Amino acid sequence: MTNNLVKRLVAGANRLLATLQKVRTIRTLLPAGALASLLAASTASAHTFFEGLVSVDVNPRSQHLEIVHSYTAHDLTALLMEQTQLAINLEHPQHEALLRDYIEQHFVLRAHGKKLALEWVGIRLTPQTIEIYQELSAPPPLGGIEVQNDVLRSALQQQINRVNFSQGACRGSLVFDRETSKRQLIAAPCLTP
Repeated sequence: MTNNLVKRLVAGANRLLATLQKVRTIRTLLPAGALASLLAASTASAHTFFEGLVSVDVNPRSQHLEIVHSYTAHDLTALLMEQTQLAINLEHPQHEALLRDYIEQHFVLRAHGKKLALEWVGIRLTPQTIEIYQELSAPPPLGGIEVQNDVLRSALQQQINRVNFSQGACRGSLVFDRETSKRQLIAAPCLTP
C-alpha cells in the first residue's frame, strides 16, 4: 500500500469520524432516512476502493466449510440504514438479524442447483470492518459449488467482491464485479468433483 493511499484512507476516516460526531449531535432532529442519506454521502468520500473479501475454507480437522466475510463497516451499515430507515447498531441482536437476512440473500452457495443452508455463526465488529462468520457442517466437494456474491452491489456500483477458497493444498480465487454475480468453483483442477 502506498503512502499516498494510506494518507487518503486516514483522511477519509477522519472525515467520517467528524461527520459521525455531527450526526450524533443532531440525530434526534433527523428522521432515519435523512440520517442514512447523510451517512451514505460521507461514506462515499471516506474511501476510494470498495472491496469485500470472503474466505471459503474446508477445515482439515472438522471437515466443515468455514466462511469468513470482511466488508467495510460503514458501507454495510449505511446500506442497511437506507433499506430499513432505522439507525443501525449491529451490536443489537435485531439489527444483526437484519444483516443476517441481507447476507443470506446476497451471498449464496449452491450445489447441484440447490441452495446450501449455511449456519450463521456470528459477527465481529471493528471500527473499520465487519467480519461475518458462517459454517456448513457437511459440505459437498468445493468443485461442484456455485457461488453468488452481490453483497453491496446494489448500493456501490464500484464494489468488487473477492472469494478466496481452499481445500487442503488446493487454492483459488474468484472475483465478482458489476458484470459477474455468479461463478462456479471449478477454476482449480484439484477441485473437480
